[in-house]
Amino acid sequence: MLVEKEKKVCIKLGANSVMILLFAIISSIYSVYLTTYLLKLLTNTYEYEMRYHPEDMPVLAQLVRFSNNMVSAILTKLGGQDYQQNKGIVLGAILHWLLFWLLVSIIRCIFTDPGTVPKEWNDQTEQEINKCFEIEQQIFQKMRNEYGACLLYT
Repeated sequence: MLVEKEKKVCIKLGANSVMILLFAIISSIYSVYLTTYLLKLLTNTYEYEMRYHPEDMPVLAQLVRFSNNMVSAILTKLGGQDYQQNKGIVLGAILHWLLFWLLVSIIRCIFTDPGTVPKEWNDQTEQEINKCFEIEQQIFQKMRNEYGACLLYT
């Protein structure tokens, strides 16, 4: 009895291993981002040091400038707190909004019934196979008539 329960647990664990792995990857990325960047922004302990020269990497500098401009446009409406804290609030809201929809889509994909092949497709495929089989039989019959007993595989 205990062995059967262990087998059922192993089967369920094996069937859900991809889902468990996916959620483990998402949660680890989330926790790293949250602890290394977002919480420091919210507690105003984040120290930014420029490690590159914008002249050397113009594309990266433009991306950083664009994201800062976008965040600062949203932050002007918040007001009241420090710039870093406001930036943390905006980035946290964006992160959680995207994470929410990611999880919704993953859960919907997991629990959606994949369905079956429509019966019409099976019938049509069967008809096509039967036609091919009839054509093949006609070809073999013509070959038998033309070559007689020379055909070994008929």
